[in-house]
Amino acid sequence: MSTIHFVCPNCSNAIELPSQLEGRQGVCPSCKTPSIVTAAAASPPQQQAPIQQQQPQYQQPVPQQAPIQQQQPQYQQPPVPQQAPIQQQEPQYQQPPVPQQAPIQQQQPQYQQQTPVPQQAPVQQQQPQYQQQTVFPGLGQGSSSVNTFRVFFNFWFLMIFYGMPITVRIPITAGHSGENGIDALAGLFLNNGFVKRTLGASLLSGVTLKCPGAFFAVRDVRVKEVGDSLEVIGYQADISSILKEVGLLNH
Repeated sequence: MSTIHFVCPNCSNAIELPSQLEGRQGVCPSCKTPSIVTAAAASPPQQQAPIQQQQPQYQQPVPQQAPIQQQQPQYQQPPVPQQAPIQQQEPQYQQPPVPQQAPIQQQQPQYQQQTPVPQQAPVQQQQPQYQQQTVFPGLGQGSSSVNTFRVFFNFWFLMIFYGMPITVRIPITAGHSGENGIDALAGLFLNNGFVKRTLGASLLSGVTLKCPGAFFAVRDVRVKEVGDSLEVIGYQADISSILKEVGLLNH
């Protein structure tokens, strides 16, 4: 078998190779550099130590390819311990706490009881009482007072039923006589059921009138002239309402 001498272009290591490997690519066993195997030029023999033939590591011929780019060694990082997949939690936003309020007590509507309006007696419209000047000409409106004489010289039980004995003084206007006023008042009482007394009438001034249904003369009504006024004497229940109706006495 013929051999050739191959010198590594990288480390200048001389290697004896079979001739059939010429033109093929191999790896230097010393520096591990790939290169194309070519026969070295002949040189005079030198005294050298016997060359130990190293069995080269041949690579099977491969078709020529594009030059292989030297790749940087990739270092594997130590395996990272696998962790449980982190579940991405949606941020939970807490609503601000609502201040607790005292429970609202539903109040029952309180209905105000309407105070019952006290029933009043129907108001009777009183017709205005006008002084009848045409019926009693020359007489004004009078006033009443208690007749003390009759209080002491009378039957006390009569005052229980007919009130206090009073004297009503009715003024006589200027230009009029007292006699005409006495006749006018006597006619007023006669129209209300009184009776004119004739027995002993000449002994007393004025006119004496008997009350309707009376049994005692002490209830008699007297009408007389005193100064510039007329006096009507009798019990309050017998004379005041009659004189008020015609406007001769204050209400």
